[in-house]
Amino acid sequence: MAVAGRAVADDSPFTHQAHTWISAPVPGTGVITLHHGPDGEGQILARHAGRTVRWRPLPPRSVLAEATRAVWTPWVNAVAVATDIEGQLPAPALTGLALAVADDLTATRRDLLGRVHPAICHALPPAAAPPDGYRNLPHMVSVYTIDGRRTDRIVWELAPEALLPVLLGGPLPDTGVLVEIHARLRLWLTLRAQARIGQLPATPLGRLAGELAAAEPLTMPIVYRHAAELLDLARRDDPDP
Repeated sequence: MAVAGRAVADDSPFTHQAHTWISAPVPGTGVITLHHGPDGEGQILARHAGRTVRWRPLPPRSVLAEATRAVWTPWVNAVAVATDIEGQLPAPALTGLALAVADDLTATRRDLLGRVHPAICHALPPAAAPPDGYRNLPHMVSVYTIDGRRTDRIVWELAPEALLPVLLGGPLPDTGVLVEIHARLRLWLTLRAQARIGQLPATPLGRLAGELAAAEPLTMPIVYRHAAELLDLARRDDPDP
């Protein structure tokens, strides 16, 4: 699986092949870091364009705390979290995708924040509550499968709450609205894909999605900004997500 689109604003290709970064499953739960340079903590999993991918095994209860600590480590550009869901560990492609998206988010935000602040992404949907001061937020990204098909996926980020207004271009919706938005992630992914190929349904929701995706792919920040209109129309089509 190779990454084929940015997570935040546009849909231009990533510069990295996600599946080449990590070629074997990580041996348990832990934190994967992308370092700019040869130095760093942990076992080296891969080398890429002068950077190293490193793995630190950790018990599940320590993974998120270590991930938030790792972003302050010198030369770290991106962090991916490998946790299990009911004993299932992430496949190499998902771990590579999470790291590639985190790296892309870091680069995209460098000018916005005026500094490097490494992003943290999950290889699997988060099963635990985030640490204090953080939120689990989804990003919609486009990927190519091994057989060349283009599809859309959700990659979750462990994002610092203090930076969210800047990163998202505005505040998050209220908690109840946010819960419903996240319950309908499959719908937003479908609309994103339909808009890209020009096959949105001829419904009020389809027309609104077409307007919102006219200049750029449908993203979660767009969904947040237009939550009231999108959810109103989505409820008419499907009251129970």
